[in-house]
Amino acid sequence: MFQLLSVLILSSITACTQETPSIKNVEETQSISSSETSDVIPHNYGGWYCPDNLTGFPAVNIADWKEVAVVNGRMPTKEETQNGTSLIHVDVNKYPNAKPLDMRLPKLAKVYNQSTDRVDLIIVIQAIHINNDSIVGYRFLNGGNGSARLNEVRFLTDDEINQIPTSKFVAIDLEIKASQDVVWEVMRNEENSNALAKTFDADNLLKMNWRKSTNLNYFYSNTGASTAKYANKLFGNFYIQNDYKQLSYSEKFLLLQDDNTKTTTLKILCGPFADDFENFSLDWIAETLEGDQAHPEDAFQYTDQSPKSGDFCWFVDDSERENDQTLLYFNPITVSGDKPVLRFWHRYNTEPVFDGGIVEISTDGTQWQTLDNRFIRHDYRGKINYTAFAIPNAHAFWGNSTQYIDSYIDLEAFKGQDIYIRFRFGSDAEPTNTIETGEGWYVDDVAVLDLVNYETEACVSADGGYMA
Repeated sequence: MFQLLSVLILSSITACTQETPSIKNVEETQSISSSETSDVIPHNYGGWYCPDNLTGFPAVNIADWKEVAVVNGRMPTKEETQNGTSLIHVDVNKYPNAKPLDMRLPKLAKVYNQSTDRVDLIIVIQAIHINNDSIVGYRFLNGGNGSARLNEVRFLTDDEINQIPTSKFVAIDLEIKASQDVVWEVMRNEENSNALAKTFDADNLLKMNWRKSTNLNYFYSNTGASTAKYANKLFGNFYIQNDYKQLSYSEKFLLLQDDNTKTTTLKILCGPFADDFENFSLDWIAETLEGDQAHPEDAFQYTDQSPKSGDFCWFVDDSERENDQTLLYFNPITVSGDKPVLRFWHRYNTEPVFDGGIVEISTDGTQWQTLDNRFIRHDYRGKINYTAFAIPNAHAFWGNSTQYIDSYIDLEAFKGQDIYIRFRFGSDAEPTNTIETGEGWYVDDVAVLDLVNYETEACVSADGGYMA
């Protein structure tokens, strides 16, 4: 946890204040620079920029945007503006002519956000005409809310909406028995590294200066350049937000203290993550079971080198050193459907027989099965030498697949159970200048699916959904 919550980069941002950031007119769905648009004067009717309002307006996965609660055909009540159904409460005594716009809600739109310095995807949940102004209230897909004039947002067409890739957010609430001041100190104080290392580095594998050379801030390196960052106390609660250029990816961390229970809830919100490895998922963990800690590059790496689809995939190098590397999807998956299968695309080029990859499944996260004889398409190449995994008579993918292939594993024996899945790659130590190793193993587009028909091609139902 400390590796996730250590270094905070401080800057300034305006949130939940009546000094709302100015919003610029949006002409394109892509990033808009400040030189291309002119500033406008913010309206003063409420519903101001609150990206930290993760309780009132939690994140919404893109597939669920039409399901958010809204008020149509009338002005919302005060209660509805406080329970997440609407946003702006209008005083009808002050503005007797205020009325809703003739618009069916919710609607998906984009708006330039000066605080994140990018075009953000929003769900418009309110549209009103008030005092010669047309105002919209919206919620961010990644949590929080804001508002703007109608001409400051651009509604998406059906074709544009259909082109948005399916994606999800990771939302975690951690209850900690400490005040938020204590949690904040632990999160940001570099001196706590040695104390916490006793928990996550019990074997003393890290170098003495690991804290100086490791990226321990919240930034995720595969989402492009940072566009904005904030870390400070905001209206009594510590709040961190990091925004990035690619994918409209954001990371939000909010501390909420309960004085009655003397506990603090750490709310973590990250995303969006797409259905394949186009976007890195926090649900995957690369772990070294056996190998040289001085060579972290031997572990599974998230890379833009040779993906099957999109821009990214996972890759593990066929190292000359002795290695046992794993890539674990650590969230349990409930197996269901008439013909459930694990499908993944991969490409491999390894030293034949001695270096290779296998797929393992566990029902408890500790005991693993190698799944021999469960493949129904593109099976293991053959037996692999005992030195790779220390598993007698193990079969594996080794040699050269020459291209990406789709392998299917029958999961019918696990129907009704929760399973864990991991990819595992083993290599032996090679004498110098004798046998050449291969390139390694690429893995992409992993999914658990319900197989409807299987002949020369797979016909699948998407109900099972993607894992990554």
